[in-house]
Amino acid sequence: MKTSHQEASFDDEDYQDEEALIQEDASALLAGKNYDAVVTATDWTVETLISQLKKGNIKLDPSFQRRDAWTAKRKSEFIESLFLGLPVPQVVLAESKDRKGSYIVLDGKQRLLTLRQFSATSQDPEFKQLRLSGLALRSDLNGLSMVDAVQNFTIEDDLRFFENQTIRTVVLRNWPSEDYLYLVFLRLNSGSLPLSPQELRQVVSPGRFTDFATTFTSNSASVMGLFNSNQKPDFRMRDVELSIRYFGLVNYLEGYTGNLKLFLDETSQKLNVEWNNLEKEVIEQGFELENAIEFTWKLFSDDAFRKWNGKTFERRFNRAVFDVMVYFFREKNTRIKAMENNQAVIDAFKKLCDDSSSFRTSIETTTKSIGALSTRLQLWGQTLAKILNIEITTPTLDKTTGRINLSS
Repeated sequence: MKTSHQEASFDDEDYQDEEALIQEDASALLAGKNYDAVVTATDWTVETLISQLKKGNIKLDPSFQRRDAWTAKRKSEFIESLFLGLPVPQVVLAESKDRKGSYIVLDGKQRLLTLRQFSATSQDPEFKQLRLSGLALRSDLNGLSMVDAVQNFTIEDDLRFFENQTIRTVVLRNWPSEDYLYLVFLRLNSGSLPLSPQELRQVVSPGRFTDFATTFTSNSASVMGLFNSNQKPDFRMRDVELSIRYFGLVNYLEGYTGNLKLFLDETSQKLNVEWNNLEKEVIEQGFELENAIEFTWKLFSDDAFRKWNGKTFERRFNRAVFDVMVYFFREKNTRIKAMENNQAVIDAFKKLCDDSSSFRTSIETTTKSIGALSTRLQLWGQTLAKILNIEITTPTLDKTTGRINLSS
């Protein structure tokens, strides 16, 4: 388990590129078209929202609370604002196409999670109970959960006021497509910390694989350790996206077209649909991802998943290097042979970075193109096969079809 390696620095260029793609794709799709989407703005009471949350009518995956972006103090102040009757931001929901009367959250997930946690019991199996803390204006509420407040007759009137407090709730019905929701997401978050592409993907591609990917990374110290030394889930869900990237390469590499956003979307959608048939296989692939990560750390130590620049390994985590390492080191036999020849493997990677301009380009510029992906996988796979003297299935680019093929 990675516990003592240096903290990873990540380049979020991938996320900026994907956000631009989302904007372009959605705008192009919607341009010049009229849709029958219905937007209803109502004032739902706190009591109504809590009731809908507890009934499961507002989809709020319990695992999401492990990726809290809010501190306990910020949550407490939000609840305090409602007790004081202060205005709070609106909540935006989209009615589910699969189940009328149930909703997915477009904006306000942290606020809704806070309400759900505040209303939870200490024995709630899904949501951790929130007890208020750090309040100055209503310091008498410090230490209380909603369960405590219900039993405290001295604040009976306050609790009634709290439950009857309204929150503007915008409900989007009859929305035409996932791209439409993507565009709504971006417009809602314009000017603020943008949602990561994976946060959007969680909403528009729900299913058992999506749930698995979230839970898997939340429970995987190996994956979370790539992002922080405390092995905590990344609140922007970059750890989930990195895992889906791996599952996509392992299962659908030959279908990659150069559009990373589309590839990750389709990977999630396909595995959601095929989950009943592929569950055991994907779970096993998850174990192999963890093995590959831990092996790469063991082999390269603090230089794992970094690019060699001719003099030293760069400090920044490189997703393209991550691709090639976990793709090949997921195989147990490759790991065994590589550990027997550990220094040769390290030297070979440095030499490939030094001598091959094609490989360098594939891990430092236009890394998401089909040519870059096939090049780095092919060259590193062939290098490993040669120095380890074993057969390795190596992806290559078929120039006739423009598709990636797999061959030994």
